[in-house]
Amino acid sequence: MENRPSSEYVLRQGSEADKRLSLLAEAKSESTWNFLSELDLAPGMRCLDIGCGNGTVTMMLARATSPGGRVTGIKLDEGCLDSARSNAESAGLEVEYRRCAVEEIRGDGDCDFVFSGFLLTHLQDPGAALHTLRNTLKPGGVIATEDIQFSGNRPS
Repeated sequence: MENRPSSEYVLRQGSEADKRLSLLAEAKSESTWNFLSELDLAPGMRCLDIGCGNGTVTMMLARATSPGGRVTGIKLDEGCLDSARSNAESAGLEVEYRRCAVEEIRGDGDCDFVFSGFLLTHLQDPGAALHTLRNTLKPGGVIATEDIQFSGNRPS
């Protein structure tokens, strides 16, 4: 089996992804919020949500950093981004959503907080992704991940 580039996502995208991600968000939202609430999020913070799915966590971050916060959700699947934009608009939240692969993120060192939920396990080189995300942070910034470890999904 040949190695795929890390930006090639292994799960279905579009409306099927939106359904899957909505179920995951429903199942995990309480524990994710409990996790995030331990991390000293505050009004005015600049946050990134990498692999933002349908925007559930992105919206949590927007609420936690309001007023004055800037929250950006990043995802490759434009269908999921459309759903995330719609969800944020319905909730009355200002959130920027961008189509971008982790490898394409250019760190300008102005983020206070970066979140990644259930993304790293799908990447060929999660360590490189974390290095990229570190470059987006201000000194003292925080990266928080919520993920699974399953080595059986990649060939040796």
